[in-house]
Amino acid sequence: MQQQERPRAFTRMSAADFNAHVTGVGASAKGAHSRSPRVARSDPEEDLQRACFEWVQLHEARYPILRFVFHSPNGGKRTKAQAGRFKSMGVRKGVLDFICQFPAPGGSGLAIELKAGKGRLTEDQREYLDAAEQHGCVTGVCFTLDQFITLVRRYLGVSC
Repeated sequence: MQQQERPRAFTRMSAADFNAHVTGVGASAKGAHSRSPRVARSDPEEDLQRACFEWVQLHEARYPILRFVFHSPNGGKRTKAQAGRFKSMGVRKGVLDFICQFPAPGGSGLAIELKAGKGRLTEDQREYLDAAEQHGCVTGVCFTLDQFITLVRRYLGVSC
């Protein structure tokens, strides 16, 4: 008979521990599973988005409102034909990377843009951030997982 793996209890982990969990290297690897090294991707912003969304998924059981946080796939390189199709289906310029339109103890919603390296906001993204902030959302631009976690915790009304 094959022994089933017991589900691990929820434990609080720092951003450094989470980065180690996601990448399989660095930080405190206590309890980290042995992994084969990941193939490096050429898109640091995509890596950041994946890490942020994995963090959200790992915390959904404790904070059920996080089930409604989603990534808007607005960006990316597309052909003109694809861009036209997406535009006709309702894709809008400036929509941020992570959104939750439902209220939580810290704000009426959540609107976060992720940037990597020297990434800069477009004018449309600035306009979206301003509008979301005026409507009581927790908003921000994040260059790191730590910054993302800080904003989400503020939205959840959880002290850091």
